[in-house]
Amino acid sequence: MNRSFVVFVLSILVSVLLIGVERMLGIGWDYHQDSITYATSSIETADAILAMEVWNIANGGYYFIAAFFGQSVIIITIYNMFIFAITNVYLAKIHWKLACRGEKIVNYLLLLLLLNPYRVHLSTTILKDTTVILLLVLIVYYRRFFIVWFIPLFLIRIASILYLIALVPKKYWKYSIFMAALLIYFQSGIFIDRLDASNSVNLHSRSFDVIPTFQEYGYLGSVMRAILWPILVLTGAFAVVSPAFAYTIVAIGSVMNLIYSFIVSRRHPVVFYVYVPMAIFAVLAPGFTSYIRYVYPLVVLSPLILLIHYGRK
Repeated sequence: MNRSFVVFVLSILVSVLLIGVERMLGIGWDYHQDSITYATSSIETADAILAMEVWNIANGGYYFIAAFFGQSVIIITIYNMFIFAITNVYLAKIHWKLACRGEKIVNYLLLLLLLNPYRVHLSTTILKDTTVILLLVLIVYYRRFFIVWFIPLFLIRIASILYLIALVPKKYWKYSIFMAALLIYFQSGIFIDRLDASNSVNLHSRSFDVIPTFQEYGYLGSVMRAILWPILVLTGAFAVVSPAFAYTIVAIGSVMNLIYSFIVSRRHPVVFYVYVPMAIFAVLAPGFTSYIRYVYPLVVLSPLILLIHYGRK
């Protein structure tokens, strides 16, 4: 039997199993506030976007997907399960290409990438994160045609341009840093305004989120988030600081990545390529729960990004 087909079918079964468990535990489709938005106002929002200039579609693309499915919770959930399964197929293909040399133990390690608990949970929701992760994985897999996948990714999440930083070859980093410095210099007012906004808005969306935001320290607080938050997420240490059940489930995925990375690459995933874009997100999104959702596509891919840049040891 084709192994990609096996990955696809097992992924669907895992999603179906988890959604059954979640419903028995009382975790409904409306657990996330954004889910309610997509299920009740996507058609209205999509129509409003179409009435404006075309560039307003950026960051609102998922409303069109939800509107296409008639805002149906059931249909969008099935769509996300399907997208999750397709994502797993491509993650497996990247793993087989970069990591697997025929060793059974390495083949079994693939399960650590495919069965990330938080990603499985996202597949049972109507949130856009599963689609965002798939598009980023497709960019990695079809790097020569990345623009084909980046355009819809950009339309769904405008900040996704920061994900591409993790894929820039080392030899081009000096040019990227130079261009970033020029942009900050000529747009310093916008840059400072964004920093001020990130230090004033309250994004504590969950009561169990007690991760320090350091906002009381102003610009220094932004630097502190940029330094600490990527490490907390990539290692799963945030669940020690804020030991809530929901955070523990997310942290398990980070620990699974650590195990995979140490065995396959002999490295930990807290590396420059992944750290830099995650640090920028920490400055822009000063609420840890929101931050996790923004950077999770990078978390999912971090073990494979190690293989892309450093190869297998």
